[in-house]
Amino acid sequence: MIYFSELKGKSVRNENNQKIGVLEDLTFLAEDTPKITKLVINNKSPDKIIIPIEYLSPKSIGLTHETIFVKNDYHSLELQINEMFLGKNLLDKQIIDLVGHKVVRVNDIALQDKPELNVVGVDVGVLGILRWLNLDGILIKAHSFFNIHISSKLLPWANIQPLELARGKVVLKKEDKKLKRLKPEDLAIYLNKTTVANTVKILKILNIEQAVKVISSLSPNYQTALFQTIKSEQASNYLFLLPLERAANILLDLSKKKRGIILSLLDEEKRQELLHLIELTKISAIGRALTTKCLSVPASMTVKQVINQIKTETEDFPALNYIYVTNENKQLVGALSLHELLMENFDTPVYKLMNQNLIMIHLNTPKELAIKDMLRYKLDALPVVDKNRKILGMVVLDDLTDQILEKI
Repeated sequence: MIYFSELKGKSVRNENNQKIGVLEDLTFLAEDTPKITKLVINNKSPDKIIIPIEYLSPKSIGLTHETIFVKNDYHSLELQINEMFLGKNLLDKQIIDLVGHKVVRVNDIALQDKPELNVVGVDVGVLGILRWLNLDGILIKAHSFFNIHISSKLLPWANIQPLELARGKVVLKKEDKKLKRLKPEDLAIYLNKTTVANTVKILKILNIEQAVKVISSLSPNYQTALFQTIKSEQASNYLFLLPLERAANILLDLSKKKRGIILSLLDEEKRQELLHLIELTKISAIGRALTTKCLSVPASMTVKQVINQIKTETEDFPALNYIYVTNENKQLVGALSLHELLMENFDTPVYKLMNQNLIMIHLNTPKELAIKDMLRYKLDALPVVDKNRKILGMVVLDDLTDQILEKI
């Protein structure tokens, strides 16, 4: 058995011992028996050299030598539609362990070289990480000295399910019953990081109750993006089983036309309950509680630069609950607390610290729904954004509760 960590970075030469470059990646066919098809070689030029595995020289028996040799008459080819990169599309990615019913991370990739080079599984254990650092041998010897056995935690290819490999595609078999045994919160952790199109396909495999449990575990903003994409009939089925407040919040973020269609598909009792909550926006919208005394910084800023900005721009702020992070288009992309900022090195860019799973609200969000989101997710404040995700300000929990107490 060979591991990808043992191959990447090896020198690649032709049979005349002329250096072509170093091995950067391998390609494989995404099928039940994932065969390695091409070598991806970095020769320090913008375009990588991609050589079919058939051009391996007999000198490179099993790729186990320190140098990989290819035949002198090799040809560089482009990838085919059904080919994917081994390192780029699998390594350090999250996959589903269909036997263990959980989401795991790929630390290394195991290959067999006889009779042909195939992917046989992935290593999800700590030894897979240490192998990249060339520390695995030392650790194994140390453990042997103390009579403790350490080995790779290998998941066979047949027992894993790569949800998203390349080009935004989902590779799922509808007959896979084991996918349905995953805990909804575990699956939601993965789905929050993948595309909405992928999530739609995955939810179709689950029954309606399971799908709603997964949706409930998604971040609020991802929920909204999901309902903007799915068909109205399916949206009404999900909304019927979602908590009333969350369903109303999702509807508020949809277009008036789609909202009307979805509401018309619900039964009378549920429709009236949701309409009542939506009606609150006319008398209880968030706008009155909005404050512009919030700090937003570019994602490229360092911790030191942000601290300097805090000193110069927040002198008259009553408090600094969160620091909001924006991209080059001034769109809100993350947030972090003052404590998180102060615990990091000065030269660390804030995009490495920020939480990207944000809960955002809009000017037409009812105060009652904003409060429920804050209490549910234990937040002191929420950012208010426009339809283009540009930050308008924020609302603080204390200000919202004060307004509600005035009515009591």
